[in-house]
Amino acid sequence: MSSNYSCDYYTYMSINNPTPIHDALNSDEREHWKQGVDAKYYSLISKCTWDLVPLPSDHKTIKSKWVFHVKTKADGTFDRFKARLVAKGFSQIAGVDYHERFRLSYVLPPYELY
Repeated sequence: MSSNYSCDYYTYMSINNPTPIHDALNSDEREHWKQGVDAKYYSLISKCTWDLVPLPSDHKTIKSKWVFHVKTKADGTFDRFKARLVAKGFSQIAGVDYHERFRLSYVLPPYELY
């Protein structure tokens, strides 16, 4: 095993991925996490990811949370602080809260072998 890693490798590998947003914003890396949150937020806004609409009186809002992760390159060195905004979709009702589904995987059609 090679021992030519930089000091940054050991520093960033010891950073824990914070769970709630207040842990991230109260940590020593708060400026980095805030930049990650800002980058993701502005990315979502620029892509028109959602529309702001009035909430019907018989509906509840879908809660969301920030998920944080220290990304590393293929060689294990630090890459960036990443933040994602995720909806707590388990509280959604099909046909009421959403009308479309997106499949993230692709299934190959069956082939006949001769």
